[in-house]
Amino acid sequence: MDGRLTLGALALAFVAWLTILLFAWPTYEGMNHATGNVAALADAVLHGEAPGASKSDVFLSTPDFPPVPLLVATLKDTGMSWRAALRWIDFLSMLALLAAVALAGQAMGGGGVTMTVSLAVLLVSFPFVRASLAGRTDPLAAALSLGALAVWSRDPRRSGWFAPVLAAAAWLVKATAVTVPLAVLLASFGPGARRGAGPFAARYFAAVALGVLLTIPWHGPRWYGDVLSTLAFAPPNTSAFLRGPFELLRYVGSFAELAVLAGLAIVYLTGEWSRGRPVRPYAVAALVLAMFAMSNRGSDHNQLVELTALAAVAAGLWAEHATRREAMLGLALVLIVVAGAAWRETQQVARSSHDPDARRDQVVAAVRAEGGPVLTEDPLVSLAAGRRAEISDGSTLRSRYRRGDPRARAIRDRVASARYGLVVLNENLAGQRNSWYRDFQLGDEIATALAEHYVEAGRADGLWLYRPVHPEPRPEH
Repeated sequence: MDGRLTLGALALAFVAWLTILLFAWPTYEGMNHATGNVAALADAVLHGEAPGASKSDVFLSTPDFPPVPLLVATLKDTGMSWRAALRWIDFLSMLALLAAVALAGQAMGGGGVTMTVSLAVLLVSFPFVRASLAGRTDPLAAALSLGALAVWSRDPRRSGWFAPVLAAAAWLVKATAVTVPLAVLLASFGPGARRGAGPFAARYFAAVALGVLLTIPWHGPRWYGDVLSTLAFAPPNTSAFLRGPFELLRYVGSFAELAVLAGLAIVYLTGEWSRGRPVRPYAVAALVLAMFAMSNRGSDHNQLVELTALAAVAAGLWAEHATRREAMLGLALVLIVVAGAAWRETQQVARSSHDPDARRDQVVAAVRAEGGPVLTEDPLVSLAAGRRAEISDGSTLRSRYRRGDPRARAIRDRVASARYGLVVLNENLAGQRNSWYRDFQLGDEIATALAEHYVEAGRADGLWLYRPVHPEPRPEH
């Protein structure tokens, strides 16, 4: 494959990605209530609190582990706005992911073509671009997992500490980032591979234990415990087994770059080039975990970041080893999808970033002007207005309430007593009460209390405002 053309594709993709970031940077484009959850956790850190260790009335419960919120809190403590802190952590996480992809391709025998092809298509792929704007934990976890794969590929016997430490760090960032341990387990069924699995597991669990201990100053052990309790006994949303594989097919069928990555990756992973290499069990593990995550009805494209990055590595390796005729076809596909995806994503983000709603000026002003307590479905709206968020995660509020959690029931009681002078929802309560708010956010009981005690009071920046039907009388001064 012509390295000059693939280098040109990489330059185009990188410029397109930076352009997208520049359009979105001063806005809240790509950020939603899940981003707000990360910010709410960072705010809790700055107040000396954490999930499982709350000293206030704030509902703190989440499926997110401490490291990314701690990083966001560190930047916020320097004087940055919440939006800027989230943007910077996301940007640095994406750079780490790009570096991990390049290192993984090199560790598996790839050269310049592997790097340029894999990075070019990845940079403009839908999951990567959207993750670049979302302020979530997924990119950093994926970077650490792929870094562990790179080390494992250089050390097939897993005799060192680097692979288990990076794999442990990935899990410490995101609870479902267990791709490497699962891949090691799958690989242990191969001839001669079982001997290294035991030492790897011992080092992995030792690194996990050390990582949890290092977070003691920020209530880390209780935080991890609260997350695991939520995931095990009160998981957010509902799940459907068939949703996982069909969601993957939907994304592949909807985005050309994902279809090309999937096709080239399958050719590489089923060929002789990958036989006996760690990338095969890693690919199986990543696919299984992605389908498992996507079976949850509340899951989104953020669950595809690691799988997309791995497919990009495999596609690049295929391009490196392809015959001349195959390489010509592959090069044509790469150039087409990079140019097309770059244009599509840049146009979409540019349009949505120029929408006045993306700056949230009106809704933030409304929350800031309210004299009494405010409840916002997206915690970032409250934080941007200089207030603490009453809830960190609306989806775990729903599941925790159903488990009888007193913190969640306290929120419902405040709603039923019309304590909040203003409620800001992402969706229209009348239209989404029996779908979005019953199955995903807040829960039917809290949605019912809102419907009974609050009335619609307009919209601001695409969000819905509600005020009490009978406001509580405020004390005169």
